Amino acid sequence: MKGDPSDCAEVHSRHKKSPPVVSFAGYSGSGKTTLVTKVIELLSNKGYKIGAIKHDGHSFEIDKPGKDTWRMTQAGATITGISDSSTLALIKKHQSAPNVSSIISDYYAEMDIVIVEGWKESAPNKIEVYRSEVGHTPLFQQQHAENFIAVATDCDLTTQLPVLDINQPDKVSDFIIDTYLSTPHQHHAQ
Repeated sequence: MKGDPSDCAEVHSRHKKSPPVVSFAGYSGSGKTTLVTKVIELLSNKGYKIGAIKHDGHSFEIDKPGKDTWRMTQAGATITGISDSSTLALIKKHQSAPNVSSIISDYYAEMDIVIVEGWKESAPNKIEVYRSEVGHTPLFQQQHAENFIAVATDCDLTTQLPVLDINQPDKVSDFIIDTYLSTPHQHHAQ
């Protein structure tokens, strides 16, 4: 073997195994973020490395006008990063929105699991967060509904899907562990 091992790094990085993904979908006001943050906390406390992605259906600005990184991006940088001793943030402009799978494979390979909120249509392994007071037909019952693995709710729903109590986030996190994290090689206890 000749050459520097780093010459092969790019080839190997493209073959990283993506971690399992669980998505939370639901109508605005259903309590998605509340449930997601509780589930992340419960999984994290058990030693799992959690990646999280929030999809925003609107345009957002994460960088503050006038700050150095904002000025660099405004000057034409496609990717601008800021780092300190414990945190790295990247702002990356794109022509068209990347799909959730490519974001995960590009940035989340070292995580045990990735929790996604949003991407109603294209998200994989969806747990619908549904409250009766939202007043719409559950997403999983709509025409062309796909990729639903469970529903977290506060009401009685007739479905073949596992029904989880929205008010018991520990049961939701146990469902995720049992379904996606129960194999020993994926758990990196601290």
